[in-house]
Amino acid sequence: MSKLCITLPPLAPDYSGAASSLFDLGGMIVIHDASGCTGNYVGYEEPRWFNSKTAVFCSGLRHMDAILGTDDVFVERIRAAANSLKPKFIAVLGSPVPMIIGTDFVGLAKDIESKTGIPCFGIATNGLHYYGTGFSQAIIPLIKRFARSTRSSYCGGAAESDVPRGVNILGVTPIDFSLEHNDEDFANLFKNSGIPVVANFCMGLTLEDVARSASAALNVVVSQSGVETALFMYREYGIPFTVQTPIADAHALRSHVQRFLRGEIAHEQNGFVPYTTDANSQQRKKILIVGEQVISLSMRNYFREKKCDADVRVASLFDTTPFLLESSDYAIKNEKQLRTILHDEHFAAVIADPLVLQLVKTQGTTCVPVYHSGVSGRISWNKCPRFMSSEFENVLNKAI
Repeated sequence: MSKLCITLPPLAPDYSGAASSLFDLGGMIVIHDASGCTGNYVGYEEPRWFNSKTAVFCSGLRHMDAILGTDDVFVERIRAAANSLKPKFIAVLGSPVPMIIGTDFVGLAKDIESKTGIPCFGIATNGLHYYGTGFSQAIIPLIKRFARSTRSSYCGGAAESDVPRGVNILGVTPIDFSLEHNDEDFANLFKNSGIPVVANFCMGLTLEDVARSASAALNVVVSQSGVETALFMYREYGIPFTVQTPIADAHALRSHVQRFLRGEIAHEQNGFVPYTTDANSQQRKKILIVGEQVISLSMRNYFREKKCDADVRVASLFDTTPFLLESSDYAIKNEKQLRTILHDEHFAAVIADPLVLQLVKTQGTTCVPVYHSGVSGRISWNKCPRFMSSEFENVLNKAI
């Protein structure tokens, strides 16, 4: 009951993040459930679904399947579908019931791959975690399987064998950024500065991009979904990473990346290249940003770069990376905790999805709506912001 929501809807779960991250890659995605989880994903959390030809299947799990175990029937269904569709890979995702009955997804994947000859991944999502966890659960095995490591030496930023000054962009998901061309804007930020984008994880991504991704000099993480993947790629391939969502002209982020690629900035022990901004010493009011952690802290950086005279705090609704938290930030565990914060603290402004803003009851607080598909789902598909736009700047400026 600790995650009980009275006002907020269920937040986007891990299987949705996993399925979304694999959507563009030409594979066959199978969600092992009784249809509710699949319907939730394709109907409410995947804005690309209605205009695509991506193969997303429900296993049609029934009571007797769960009680008696019919994995052989399940495998045969997948084999028949794969023989017809000829996908580049098969991914089998979990849901709550397979977790309860102890489904062995790694074993299932091996069985399916031996029968089809097609690369298969078993991803033990369970619906109890948020979409960012599912993103890394799906993408890390994909990188392990398909990425070609060409890095032979490391010196400062880029290795000699890198794509020249190339970067990967991690955490580009429609659950965070919808279909408002944010993925293109982020890529163009670097391309227009002469910095090649090796792979854009995961909108418009191809398996060829995945194969090249280990050769990048830097990973730019634009949402919390990409943090675990960035940590893995540093451990496995030595690629450092920085964390920031591009907002407005993103001049400071572009300059930060360029300085790293010139060898002017070093990374920390875990590969992290901090993107730092200074808080204004004269803080006359408090602003709270509630939402996805990296996007929210990037909004705070925007305010700081504008020399806003406010104490801007972040309340992370989904997965939270501890080393990105500041001392005044909140890692939200449930709706009750968020209600308490909003009641006990007086914020001059709150920036959040409109469904979250329903929890704001304090007189005089300015509510600034910023839609997020991980909260409001299908309602927000055509209302999410285009982050590198003057319109979004105008929205944020309402808070100050």
